This record gives sequence, C-alpha cells and structure tokens, in this order.
Amino acid sequence: MPPRILLLGGHGKISLLMTPKILARSWSLVSLVRNEQQRGDILEVAKRAGDIKSKEGNLGVGDLEIGNLEILVRSLEDVRCVDDARGILELVKPDWVVWCAGAGGKGDKSRTYAIDQNACIHFIRASISTPSISKFLLVSALICRRSRAPWWNDDDWKYVEKVNREILPDYYQAKLKADQALVVEGSERKDWIWIDLRPGTLSDEAEKGGWCWGRPGRETGGCGGGGG
Repeated sequence: MPPRILLLGGHGKISLLMTPKILARSWSLVSLVRNEQQRGDILEVAKRAGDIKSKEGNLGVGDLEIGNLEILVRSLEDVRCVDDARGILELVKPDWVVWCAGAGGKGDKSRTYAIDQNACIHFIRASISTPSISKFLLVSALICRRSRAPWWNDDDWKYVEKVNREILPDYYQAKLKADQALVVEGSERKDWIWIDLRPGTLSDEAEKGGWCWGRPGRETGGCGGGGG
C-alpha cells in the first residue's frame, strides 16, 4: 500500500517543492496549512504531478480532497499539548509525518517558540506514541548545532555563531529543543524511522537535480532542489 503522509506546514517553500514529488509517486498526501488562502498555491504546484480530479473531502467542513491530495486547514498555534497533536493524527491517520512548519519570522518570539519548538515537540511525542506511524521527518536547519562540526572551516562556524547568537537566537533555541526531542525520545522507539534533516543554505534558484549528502558547508545550496 502506498504511504499516507501528513505534511505539516504545507505552504512553506520546501513543502511546495515536496508536494508534486510526493504526489507523482502516487502516495497519499495530507497537507496541513493555517488558512484558506494558502490552498490555491498548493493546488497549483500539485498540477505538476499530473491531472487531478476534484471530489468531496472527508476530513471535515472546510477541508478539501483532490485525487490523492487532501488539504487540511488548522493552526499549529492551537497545538498546545500532545493530545492536540494526537487529535490531528487520529483524524488524518498517516503512516509518515513530515514537519516542515515554522513561524517564519512572523510575529514576536513567543510565536517562534509556540510553533518551531512546542508544537513540533508535541507532534514528535504524539507520533512516537502512535504505533501506526512508522516514519517521522523533521526538516531542521544547518545552524542547529551546539558546537562546530569538525568539517566546517572558520568562516562557516563564524557565520553560524553570528546567526545563532545575534540574528536568530530564539529560532536557534526553539529548533535545537525540537531536534533534541526527536533524537533523544525518537531513539527510544525501535520499530520506526526518524530523520533529522539539516539542509544547507536554501535558495530560490531552479533545482539542478542533485544533492550533496553527508557533510555540507553552509554554501552548498546549489547542489540540489532549492538547497543542498
């Protein structure tokens, strides 16, 4: 059976790149977004996966299902505990969960902690405790490190320290806590796969069809689709 995937933060740039690739594999995708206005962009990128036909959604009033794509409108700011996250998982019934959400610098720092840290951790814990979920992918950030990677040069580490301490300190702390929850608590469950993906520098350039895996520096964004 093709997997059923819950994509949290479905309107983000990475998610909009992922959506047609997931659909092209004939996998089932539930894209969670925070407002109705974001649907159009998702439907537009979904067209790249081939022809799609509309049919009535089954997730609830105001939600939408098109072929193997469903769009679920919910605010992650309302996910204030594990039970809130579990309620969404019980509604969607995914096999895999992908976290691509974030405050995106909108609002004050409390919103960053509410979404990038707290809501993310709630979904991690809810997924760990749901036996039917076999995979969790967290799209993190290259800067989420407590110490310098051995393969980074001096300029790389100087840049990361500046971002973490001066430019995006709250984002850094929030993402780091979420990463830690996935690594520590996710490792306690043995019958699933968790992935903490820290991409290199992201760009809006056209994808080039390749990736640089393993030990990227911060300037490896040109290696793959929208970023290395």
